[in-house]
Amino acid sequence: MLKVGIIGNGSIVKTWMEGVLESGAFQLHSAYLRSENKKGFFQDFGIEKIYYELEEFLKEEDNDIIYIALPNSLHYEYALKAIRAGRHVILEKPFTSSLREAEHLFKEACAHDVYIFEGICNIYNPNFLKMKASITEPSVVYSSFHKLSSRYQALLSGGTPNIFNLDFSGGVLMDLMVYQLHACYALFGKPNNLSYFPKKFKNGIDLSGTIVMEYDTFNATLLASKEAESEDQFVCINADQKISTGTISLMEGFFLAGEWKEYNRYENYLAYEIETFSNIIENNNKERYEEAKDATLAVMELLDRCRSSGNIIFKNDNRELL
Repeated sequence: MLKVGIIGNGSIVKTWMEGVLESGAFQLHSAYLRSENKKGFFQDFGIEKIYYELEEFLKEEDNDIIYIALPNSLHYEYALKAIRAGRHVILEKPFTSSLREAEHLFKEACAHDVYIFEGICNIYNPNFLKMKASITEPSVVYSSFHKLSSRYQALLSGGTPNIFNLDFSGGVLMDLMVYQLHACYALFGKPNNLSYFPKKFKNGIDLSGTIVMEYDTFNATLLASKEAESEDQFVCINADQKISTGTISLMEGFFLAGEWKEYNRYENYLAYEIETFSNIIENNNKERYEEAKDATLAVMELLDRCRSSGNIIFKNDNRELL
């Protein structure tokens, strides 16, 4: 069984490790920490091999895959080091800060004969795949995704949490709307035109925003916020059909003609991406890998276009590739 080393210790890491255990796709093997404070976090999952030096961690021969869940701006640098150490990589969404960084990582992965994946869970969920197969040509596509950040009050109090910091490639576009963009690309492909209308805080970060995507016969309107909470929905409508779901990241099921459909095999919503990536690596499925790669590059391009439209500039944009 493929063994995983982990970089990061946020809440998504806990959910991801639970997904690994439920799917049985990988073996949790080791972790990298900068201090001993979070050692127990990994020991609770049976991980005893803890490293405090990154170079030593990357030299761990039993690590087949490195899972990285760090602030967005650090994705590129850490993934590149893992690739150059000869490891497969699973990189939490958003893949990188820019298309430029993403293209370089895929090029390096090819040169080192390893795979690199974006941890974007919704497009691998069986409920999403069944919904995709059921959708006919829509007249209207609408999505709302509003999740009040636990760090929002810290921002209002004068702090600059990573998720609300341009230096860390934060903001609602990169955190929430990436799910909506992946869903639209998987369902409908690239739009002809795209505009992003962000609402910004005084430091320039986008707290909420609206994306309008223009296709040949319909528009898709995507709304998201990290400063408010509301019921989420993703809706595709035409004269003969209405398909809808709730939170697009979770994809717990969907309504088709008023009837709720669900095809869940796991309780953990991340287990499906984990299973997919494991199968690609184990079977050396290059065709399936290229599909995942193409989706990531397409959405990274859409994110770049959104940032250009909304005049959002990250510190990484001015950084030379490594």
